[in-house]
Amino acid sequence: MTGDTPTPLVAEGPTIPSVSCAKNIALLRFLHEIPELPTRNQRNRVPFRDEDYQLPFDRERQLAGILAFLSRVKDDPYRVPAISLQECPKGRSVNVLIAVNRKSAADGKVAVQKIADGFQRIFEPLRGAGKDDDYEVRDRVFDAIVPMCWDRIVERLSPDKSWKASEKKKKPIKELLQNAIKALRNNNKVPVSSRAAAKEFLERARAALRQVSAWDNHRVVPEMKALIRKIHSLKNVPEFARIVALVPNGVQLEYMVTKVSRYLEAAKYLSRTAMKYPIARRMVPVAVDLPATILNEKPSQDVPADIDTTLNRLHQDKKSRKAIYRLLEVREENAQPQFHKYFETALNKVTVHAEIQILAYCDLNGRGRYPRVVCSSKKACYLCNQFITLHGKIYTPYCHGKLYIHWRLPNFPSRDMKLPFSARLEQVGMKSLKTMHRENKRIKHPDPTESACHTLLLSTTTLSGGSSTSDSRDESERAEATSFILAESGGSSRSLEGRHSDSGNCNPEQAPSRSGDEPTEPVLGGECPANQEPQYRTLGSLSSFAYSSVQPYSSIHKPEGPIETWRNK
Repeated sequence: MTGDTPTPLVAEGPTIPSVSCAKNIALLRFLHEIPELPTRNQRNRVPFRDEDYQLPFDRERQLAGILAFLSRVKDDPYRVPAISLQECPKGRSVNVLIAVNRKSAADGKVAVQKIADGFQRIFEPLRGAGKDDDYEVRDRVFDAIVPMCWDRIVERLSPDKSWKASEKKKKPIKELLQNAIKALRNNNKVPVSSRAAAKEFLERARAALRQVSAWDNHRVVPEMKALIRKIHSLKNVPEFARIVALVPNGVQLEYMVTKVSRYLEAAKYLSRTAMKYPIARRMVPVAVDLPATILNEKPSQDVPADIDTTLNRLHQDKKSRKAIYRLLEVREENAQPQFHKYFETALNKVTVHAEIQILAYCDLNGRGRYPRVVCSSKKACYLCNQFITLHGKIYTPYCHGKLYIHWRLPNFPSRDMKLPFSARLEQVGMKSLKTMHRENKRIKHPDPTESACHTLLLSTTTLSGGSSTSDSRDESERAEATSFILAESGGSSRSLEGRHSDSGNCNPEQAPSRSGDEPTEPVLGGECPANQEPQYRTLGSLSSFAYSSVQPYSSIHKPEGPIETWRNK
């Protein structure tokens, strides 16, 4: 792009529908921060013909979920990503739509670029699925995953160094493993039936602890790959959940092992999907970048909002309003300032969530089949879930039920969605008020877990892999790390392009059996899976990542020159 950067276009101040939405959002927040308990949505709410798509619905849902997990490259609450898969006409390719939470059209472009850059490296080896060796494809995918997600993996392994106060209280992987080993070493409380599994867990925990030390000493990608494999081996111990329940901080250890293992399982899932469905070999990252006329909105200037008027509109007379204030434990003179504060926030200090941007983009661009699923790295918030349900064209798996006051709709290009959405929120508000009057108490729900770990359909064989193969890879990675460290300490430059080869016999992997379509419910439970291993290479930089409306990554990312070392931490 040449010349001066144009001034972003801005909608002419908040419209009447925008003000109406903000008032109803403020009212719901005034009544309760968490309007409903976490829910799992039903697929049958969304009408579409599966025969029009090459990927089965469950495969699309799981694929969007695992890509959403990988897209969370850093624990940044202001840049929560969302992913959808849009099959192109005639099934030539799949556009992977990428969005992050944004305040305006000028906001968030670097974050989307980083995700698109990483996805391009992940998708490149998938093009060879069906031609190249299956294990090599998976290894190359894993080689791309670890550098892309390096920061997030480190955050997961060392939560005590997090910026979040809640995370700082958690223990790092090294301390968790040490405590588990100490607790199980002489634990007579282990049931007789579980002692063999406990012994195996101890052996693998010691091996993982040794690898933690190796990674602490040399924070390079081969050591990280080996560490993820060791952690994943813990998850495959028989009766894993039962064993970790016997150790201190067992819940945290189980959660960490599950999450970190997912990076390995992701590579395996992506490669198996590409082997089985040719269209998955042609995935193209697309950065969703809505026009400023859709995304931007000029802040308001002293728009009036009155809590008594708002409640009166919902058939709450003075006596009813006083009863509501009493249940909310709000003094009558404080009700108006509190409501107005929420209203000002909902009107001006707002963000368009990534899932909503994807819907607006799909309505704006009619090319290709409409995506069936949108997944975020977190469960959908209450307002996103309400709007997606009203919109009626796409499915999101989960909602955590929490209402975020910093939320707004963009200006949808195809139809006015703000008035219908405002009416929906008004109905929710009326229902809440009736419930409070009937039960004579405030509606309170516990603070939910917002993190989403979407299910994967992988057989046990696929998940665990052969132990001899895993050991072989660990040794190969250790050799690669040692060579890299020696080269660095000697001052020599090195392109870390060489690939480790697996020795030993690998058990053939079993894809899930199918009878026509994939089962409605995945084999694995609602918490994580993923599989394979990485390498540090880059296909070039994205210095000229041009954002017009929305651009396929392939049209702007044309690497030249030799492959370079991507990360050396």
